[in-house]
Amino acid sequence: MIQTAEAILSGKPFIRDNYLGTTMIDREGAYAMRQYAEEMEHRVETIRLLQNKISELNETISLQKMVVYASISIVLLIVILFVVLWRVNVYRKRVHQERERTQRTIQEQQQRLEMMSTELARVQATASAADKFMQQLMREIEVRMADTDLNVNTLSDALHISRAQLFRKTKALTGCSPVDLIRSIRLKRGQQMLLNTDETIQQIAYAVGFTSASYFTKCYKDLFDISPCDVKRPK
Repeated sequence: MIQTAEAILSGKPFIRDNYLGTTMIDREGAYAMRQYAEEMEHRVETIRLLQNKISELNETISLQKMVVYASISIVLLIVILFVVLWRVNVYRKRVHQERERTQRTIQEQQQRLEMMSTELARVQATASAADKFMQQLMREIEVRMADTDLNVNTLSDALHISRAQLFRKTKALTGCSPVDLIRSIRLKRGQQMLLNTDETIQQIAYAVGFTSASYFTKCYKDLFDISPCDVKRPK
């Protein structure tokens, strides 16, 4: 048939050997053909309905996919939001803890500074009182250097304190007793006089409050490990 069609179209001769058969249509044939046509229409309608249902199902499936995707997206957003809120909460707790730790550190430092300030003030007051006491003590000893009767009672009366207080303060500040301090100051003044004056050892001994030159010599040698005669300049 294709070759015959090509020959017809090109104007070539062709052999006509395709014959259409004929059918005689009577009442029964017409009725059968009508039924066949109605059956075909019914099938076509059924196919169209099925196609519509398929289209509806495809739309439903598409809608369900969109809903599923949207649900997944919402769930993911909720998870992300939860994670973000959790991290923010953790960060806020950490910041709060760090702030509390910093505040505690600052408070401890302030308390330490206050304690140090109080202790410094106390030490300064004690040092000032100690300096004042030592200045008064040294001045009284210097003034009464030549007095052979200078002793603990004399100093305690001059400083208006008891003998026990005088001993305790002198021992704490100098490491020696008032008697030893008086003797040491007298001997150091005697050493200065030995080096810078032409007075005799006896005169120097009397000048610094010793009752005899021999006792002065003994105490001087005990303190400086040398005899006054060895340091006395010749006239």
